[in-house]
Amino acid sequence: MLDGETLPSVGQSQVGNAGLSPEQRKYHVISAQLESIMGEACKEPPSGANFVSIKRRITALQYALEEAERRICEKQRLDDISRKRKVLDVYLRRAKKDEERRDVLEKDVGRRKQLVSEMQEEKRFYYNQKNKEVGGRIEKYRNSILDAQAAVIERAEAEGEKRDRIISRLQEERARTAYEHKEKSLKRMERCREVLNRRKQKEEEMRREKQAAFISHMRKLEQDEGVDAILNKRKDIHSFLARRRNSGRAGNDDGFMEAAAPSRYKTHETLLRELKEKEEQHKARYEAEQAFRQYEIQLRAHARQKRIERQRQNYRAQLEKRIQRNDEIIEMAREKKKRGELVKGAREAREQENLNEITRDIEQHRNRAEKMAYRRHQDALEKNYYRWNGRAQRVILQLQDAIRADKDKNCAMDQNEVFMPTALCSFDNL
Repeated sequence: MLDGETLPSVGQSQVGNAGLSPEQRKYHVISAQLESIMGEACKEPPSGANFVSIKRRITALQYALEEAERRICEKQRLDDISRKRKVLDVYLRRAKKDEERRDVLEKDVGRRKQLVSEMQEEKRFYYNQKNKEVGGRIEKYRNSILDAQAAVIERAEAEGEKRDRIISRLQEERARTAYEHKEKSLKRMERCREVLNRRKQKEEEMRREKQAAFISHMRKLEQDEGVDAILNKRKDIHSFLARRRNSGRAGNDDGFMEAAAPSRYKTHETLLRELKEKEEQHKARYEAEQAFRQYEIQLRAHARQKRIERQRQNYRAQLEKRIQRNDEIIEMAREKKKRGELVKGAREAREQENLNEITRDIEQHRNRAEKMAYRRHQDALEKNYYRWNGRAQRVILQLQDAIRADKDKNCAMDQNEVFMPTALCSFDNL
């Protein structure tokens, strides 16, 4: 038996051997107890113990364990023989019962066949009568179905005429509805046209108001800044507006004259002259629009430059404040660092002194703990030694009582009994 090997306990042996006979279970329990005791006996002995006595006790336990195992095998063999004999008796009884049951089943099958033939004859007669009755009812149903079909056809024709009348009425209503929808759509389009004209008039008024506001804004800029370029832009804008008005009037007059005058062909020179005039007008309008757009771009750039300059000044002021604040924070951090270094040095000195004291206390505690652990270990070994000695003595006595009981019970049989060694009878304590 090796140290650290797991051994079955008494409770586990009782649970695993629940299906055994009482005598065999008794030997199993004794064998499990002996194995557990041998596991404890093979562990470390206490200091000052007699190793020869321990070895002699282990040998006696081994002899007792072998005898218990031999008894278990013998009981198992006898139980197997008894179980086989019981199984054979049960098999013979079951075979006899099966034979009797087979005879009864054969008689039942004969009676059932006779009953089945009689039931088939009765069923055949019943279905013949039933077929005659069903044939009469089918003929009656056929006549009623033909009458119903004729009635359905008449109703279908009446429904068809009614459906045609409904369809014609629906077509008339649909035509009337389409005409009403068309009239409503025309009225709606007329209202939309009026709304669109009013909206165009409002947009024209808003455009004129914006133009007047722009001109007033230009005048304010001329008064505030006094820039010659703004005056030139103003002149260009006024000339552009005048040309636009003149071109619009000329176009209206020409259209009116052309409408009033009789239709005639224009010469090539006239067409070229008109085309050149239109190109010059278009070029002048384009230059005026470009000048106006350039002026707006310059105004936006000037405003953006002012805004950027204000932002740059604000950023410079904030940056100076932050730099001043950072300098103050750095100075405060340096002072805190100096104070922290002084505090840290004092704390490290105290911690080193405390650490030395703790180290001495730990060393003393470790020495005391090792001594106490050694004493507890020796006490445990001694208690374990006394315990397994007492258990071994009790278990061997139980084994001897069981062998003696088997010997008294089987005194009529010629068997060679194994006598236990004398060392098994005396387990004196240290």
